[in-house]
Amino acid sequence: MEAANQALLERTKKTRSVTRSIVTKETNKLESEINNSVDKTIVYELYMQLISKFEELVKLDKEIEGLIDIDSLEDEILTREEYRDKFIIWKTRAERYIESVSSISIRNSAETQLQNVTLPLNSSVSSVSTNQPRLPKLTLESFSGKDIGSFPSFWARFKSAVHENSSLNDVDKFSYLKSVVTSDAELAIRGLTLTSENYAKAVKILEDRFGRQELIVDYHMNNLLNLTPVRKSFDVIALRNLYDQLKVNIRGLESLGISPDSYSCLLFPIIMKAIPPDLALEYNRKHEKKQSQITDLTEYLRDEVQSRERTKALVKPHESQIKGSHQYSNKYSERETQQKVHSRFPPSNHNKSSIRASANELLTAAYSNCLFCKENTHMSDLCENLCVQQKRDKLIKERRCFLCCNNSCYVKKCKKSVCSFCQGRHARAICFKLENSKKQNSHLDSGEKPIDVKTTSSNSVMNNRGGVLLQCVKAEIIRSSSKDKIFCLFDNGSEKSFIKKNVSRRLGLKNLGLESKYLLVRI
Repeated sequence: MEAANQALLERTKKTRSVTRSIVTKETNKLESEINNSVDKTIVYELYMQLISKFEELVKLDKEIEGLIDIDSLEDEILTREEYRDKFIIWKTRAERYIESVSSISIRNSAETQLQNVTLPLNSSVSSVSTNQPRLPKLTLESFSGKDIGSFPSFWARFKSAVHENSSLNDVDKFSYLKSVVTSDAELAIRGLTLTSENYAKAVKILEDRFGRQELIVDYHMNNLLNLTPVRKSFDVIALRNLYDQLKVNIRGLESLGISPDSYSCLLFPIIMKAIPPDLALEYNRKHEKKQSQITDLTEYLRDEVQSRERTKALVKPHESQIKGSHQYSNKYSERETQQKVHSRFPPSNHNKSSIRASANELLTAAYSNCLFCKENTHMSDLCENLCVQQKRDKLIKERRCFLCCNNSCYVKKCKKSVCSFCQGRHARAICFKLENSKKQNSHLDSGEKPIDVKTTSSNSVMNNRGGVLLQCVKAEIIRSSSKDKIFCLFDNGSEKSFIKKNVSRRLGLKNLGLESKYLLVRI
């Protein structure tokens, strides 16, 4: 008798395995048609085929439950519930799709087994609104749990469309909820089967995990405390981004019942440091006789941004191409130094009284302050003053690009060249291999007599400086074991001779010391 039951069990399991495979294939076909097809008939046919195959699968599951032993029953039920959950999710998605493109009632058609129903979903409503325009379909946005500040808006939309919808039961609501949560949010409710009781548990878990008021308050306050400063008042895009970020987080706190004036003493100096100095000066002139509030400062910043946007729209296209950015005739505006790019060819409007500059003067070309050490002698992506880990932490904290160190760029889209030392996708300033190489060299050279390398530089300040006309030649450098072709730039007024690091490395030249020089040339 046991042998007969065992044989029947094996045969039923094989049949169920084939049926499960068919259900999976039907589900994949249904998914593909929902995403790509515009023919609702095909989706409807696949939907009914899936229901039919799943009914067969349910019968086989019941037969197997009556034949297996008690020890294997738990695993059997868990596997069965996984297939049931997938079926309910795709059944719900198919119903939503068909209901959105036709007037077929899915629930009635499922009961009558493939009988088409010509009545609309809500005949009393459709008969009244036949002459009204068809509104676009509303879609529920997903929630990943990465951005806690977006949970209140997500839950408000889901609550209005699904949670408080009396026409849906809790199982259907749970199916909708599972279909719109991803990543951390999906992981938080993973393992809950599709039942009415578990829907309430899932909602409670999400609210406790992502909807706590203190977490959302901390999220918005942290964003306000870490606003990206804007240093140039004519940078309209940066000013607009600053204002938008400010208002987004203030509105988020207001939705939680926290008035901006309640934290004005904390936020006011932070905003004043984030806006350009000339705007801060003008605001203080206008409000020096009264106690300033956050609302006054945000209104002032809004007016300044709007006035600059209007001015930008009126600027002629050729003027914007000359400067690359717009400057406004404001007596408090920053006066940016007009810097010229030096090349081998003089400009067309070169003045006879202009003075030729040597390459040594080019070494004193102005740089913006380094992001890491605040010096103005080098660019941020070439800084070698701090340790690599500190510089990487600063880039991560300020959400800057690992290649160009700018906060408006991403590594994947950045077009700046890779590290010149290891060819990695990062700036030379944050290269771990370069740092380790320097440490090893310093360790090897510790026993040798140190070489005294004296650094000399000369500074010159010149007005109306023109272009630089220098001799250039392509030469071949020959060594005992190697040779290479390079471009040479001659400057009789320079007191130093320079060679690029990559050329020195290719020729295998010995390093006697370290001295940083920066030369702006265009070849």
